[in-house]
Amino acid sequence: MVQMVISLIAVVAIILGLAWMTRRMQVMRGATGSELSVRATLAVGLKERVVIIEAAGQQYLIGVAPGQVSLLQALGAAAAQSPGAAPLPSVDGASPANPGLGEAFAIQLNKLLGR
Repeated sequence: MVQMVISLIAVVAIILGLAWMTRRMQVMRGATGSELSVRATLAVGLKERVVIIEAAGQQYLIGVAPGQVSLLQALGAAAAQSPGAAPLPSVDGASPANPGLGEAFAIQLNKLLGR
């Protein structure tokens, strides 16, 4: 019985060690200065999201749903984010003349659905 408990503890320790190493490797791989990064994410449903990604100095608004990723709009060149720079648009700070990301997604979705 003691041998079985010690074996079980050893197996659990190996699994936890491998999980830690996997997470550590992912962090190290992500810190290499990747050309692709997620700038902002907004959930618009249970499994649907709107994401701003930056790739090669350009920003893109994409819609992500189970089994599907769609380009909604190319936003253009990425602005350098400095402490005095304006933040990315948000749903809360949106104005009727300048809709936020949530409203822009809703408008685009309604156009695609023909409403």
